[in-house]
Amino acid sequence: MNAILQLARHTIALAWRAAPRITIVVGALVVLEAFAAVCIALSQRWIVDNTETGALAALVIVAVLGGFAYAVNAAGNRIVTNLSQTLAEHVDRTLNEEVIGISARVPTLEHLERPEFHDRITLLGKSTYELAQSGIGLVRAVSATVSVVLSVILLSSVHIALGLLVLLAFPPIWTSMVAQRHRADAQKRAAAEERRDERLHRLAVEPESAQQIRVMGAADVIDSWADEARVRYLRTRDHGLAVAIGWELAGWAVYMLGFAATLALAAGMVGSGAATLGSFVLAVTLATRLRGEVRRTVESIKQVARGATAAEHYVWLRDYGRDQAAAAGTVQVTGPVHRIELRGAGFTYPGAPEPTLRGIDLTLEAGQTIALVGLNGAGKTTLVKLLTGMYPPTEGDVLLDGRPLEELDAASWRRRTTGAFQDSFRLKTTVAEAVGVGDLDHIDDAERIRLAIEETGVHAFVDRLPEGTDSLLDRSMGGHELSGGQWQRLALARAHMRTDANLQVLDEPTAALDPQAEHEVHELYAARTADAGEQITLLVSHRFSTVRMANLIIVLKDGAIVERGTHADLIASGGAYAALYESQASQYR
Repeated sequence: MNAILQLARHTIALAWRAAPRITIVVGALVVLEAFAAVCIALSQRWIVDNTETGALAALVIVAVLGGFAYAVNAAGNRIVTNLSQTLAEHVDRTLNEEVIGISARVPTLEHLERPEFHDRITLLGKSTYELAQSGIGLVRAVSATVSVVLSVILLSSVHIALGLLVLLAFPPIWTSMVAQRHRADAQKRAAAEERRDERLHRLAVEPESAQQIRVMGAADVIDSWADEARVRYLRTRDHGLAVAIGWELAGWAVYMLGFAATLALAAGMVGSGAATLGSFVLAVTLATRLRGEVRRTVESIKQVARGATAAEHYVWLRDYGRDQAAAAGTVQVTGPVHRIELRGAGFTYPGAPEPTLRGIDLTLEAGQTIALVGLNGAGKTTLVKLLTGMYPPTEGDVLLDGRPLEELDAASWRRRTTGAFQDSFRLKTTVAEAVGVGDLDHIDDAERIRLAIEETGVHAFVDRLPEGTDSLLDRSMGGHELSGGQWQRLALARAHMRTDANLQVLDEPTAALDPQAEHEVHELYAARTADAGEQITLLVSHRFSTVRMANLIIVLKDGAIVERGTHADLIASGGAYAALYESQASQYR
């Protein structure tokens, strides 16, 4: 019951925010339908009982009123059906916007590493429309309840036993609720396999992966993996459906036996003279109507139950977002940060058996260019995420000018950071928008955008596009497609928009560029850091021609710092850095 009340509160609030006028009209019409149905039955009994004795004028008036009630019932049902669809679409859109907003407001990325979060997002994403429809289900359930109560009162006026028919409505209602629990449990158990199936099938239609799949000839293999996941998903889901159907059939069997007994009792009363023919018509009409109302109630409850399941995921996500926001720091970063320190910092991904980073002690000073070096899996990118506040350390501290990063407002710190990454997203908008989004305060500043484009060399290909910075970067929408290297240069221009950043991160953003182009980009950022004096540039690269320009080089291995120093110092020491450098240099001899 608590879940139903919680659902009612959420859906009514969502409907009111999404479309208040439609919500009022739908609610009023649904209640009006219930009263109109009872008026139809009453008019039928009066007409049958008074056909021979009643005045013609009275019969005509009652017939007209009954016809009007029928018209109200039919028209109201049609209007409610159409408006319900519109209202559900409004609520669905509002709900999706809220879900995206809640997820985006979580200050870290840690939740994106949790399977439970992805399962709930998947289930909620598939049931937002059901949650939207559940509000209509609640209103219809209330309407059906009003109609049932009125019908029972009138049936009891014929014979008290007829009024007991309402008790037979409880078995199908109860079994419907049990059945929906089985459906929801099966859907939850199957969520991970469903997600795997969709992800594998999506690879075949995404341009970035479709080309590689075709080159490898792996389409059939990946398709078979997806099919296997789908079979497991369907097996789990269908077992839950079979159990649910069994429960529902049992409930309806009990009700139909009682319904048949009710009709037999009413017919016997007319035959014995205990009831008039009009009362029999009333009983048959209301009993039939009651059967329809019970069916509507059952369907509404199923709809509400599906919505309650979706509401559970929505409430979990909302509460998770609120808890994360409440636990986040609130101190604003209002001025330049001169020093970033890591003291015994470590990080373990959720569910991972071992830490990715351990015992990191490091100081980054303003005006420095620091390079992170190490083999794949050494922990370089994870360290970057700690510094940018995307992950809180699971041990130790990250300090900004002596204050723990966790005490600071994440959004205000990120406004003081910028960066470009190897797996940067491809924002398929216009060139100006794709670059300008790097600094939202200047997203419409054409001069700032143009400067970022020119300083990072993006103008070399942007100026060749027919519409220049207004060119759409989406071939599927009639625009243009960029190469991998061009997308990376665009990401660099986006990172270059924020000129007052304290921390600028370059995490292998130039992997698709040639070594000379990469070197020029890193020289640009290193010079910018030296000139500004208040910036820290963090380079992550496997190319030592780039790394050697850094003031400080940090060598990571198995999540720990094993060496640190300048290029000359590390070469002279003959350690891990020197070995990596020699290995790469030998390839060019």
